[in-house]
Amino acid sequence: MTPDAYTDYLHREIPLTAAMGVRVLRRLPGEVEIAAPLAPNLNVHGTAFAGSLATLGLICGWIALDTALRDAGLKAHLVAQKSECAFLAPATQELHASARLPADEWTHFATTLRHKGRARIGVVTEIRAGDTQAVTHTGTYAARL
Repeated sequence: MTPDAYTDYLHREIPLTAAMGVRVLRRLPGEVEIAAPLAPNLNVHGTAFAGSLATLGLICGWIALDTALRDAGLKAHLVAQKSECAFLAPATQELHASARLPADEWTHFATTLRHKGRARIGVVTEIRAGDTQAVTHTGTYAARL
């Protein structure tokens, strides 16, 4: 799926992504970058709302896994099990989130999923606003065939 097609898919299947203005910028095997404009994600202080930042981190990790599962030919139900954010700095520009699956953990995850029908994996997403790293999101995701 192209980044534009995946963006359309997200907006249809997870309407919150449309309200946030999320768009997929690039998608490589095991890696994804997404963005969202600041305006629909503002808080009362004129910076990015913590809930939007947490959601962006959660979605970015989910997309990285969803696309990797599709690439591997695995049809699985994928859900978030745990979500943690470290808010490092205020975000005052467009938001860019990137996640990369850890190669050795991905291999173990995919093998476990194939053999046991379910598996868990952690994914770290970094969210930047311009040159500033604003958030580190750590998500644990569970999949079931």
